[in-house]
Amino acid sequence: MHRRLDRDSEELHYLGITDLAKLIRDKKLSPLELTHYMLDRIKKVDCQLNSYAYVSTDLAVAAAHKAENEINDGLYRGLMHGIPIAFKDNCYLRNAAIAGGLSSERTFYPEYDATVVTKLLQAGAVPLGKLRMTEGALSGYPTVEP
Repeated sequence: MHRRLDRDSEELHYLGITDLAKLIRDKKLSPLELTHYMLDRIKKVDCQLNSYAYVSTDLAVAAAHKAENEINDGLYRGLMHGIPIAFKDNCYLRNAAIAGGLSSERTFYPEYDATVVTKLLQAGAVPLGKLRMTEGALSGYPTVEP
């Protein structure tokens, strides 16, 4: 029995991965419902936060559906299975534009996933999209002299 989510609830996005994973493993929370909840939350608040460079809605829904089917069939892969996650914009995500914070690079679409992306996807993570970052992945903090 999956938990019915209140899309206006303020609780799920504050839970840690281990708490969400336990709910998913115990079939008290559906990966598909959780993914839709997170996608709805992105739509609701990212216009103020501007944290996403790219939201991979179709990819996320497909991955969540696959995770849900696998879990329902008894093929639970572990902690990340069915967990929605976003990647920094300097991580290659196949066929998703990568800019690394550089406006001049917005037309580059990698043909493969970064190793970290591959490993998380193999573990069953659900890719929500790419997160904005500072230009060239450099922080805005001044260098401290020794």
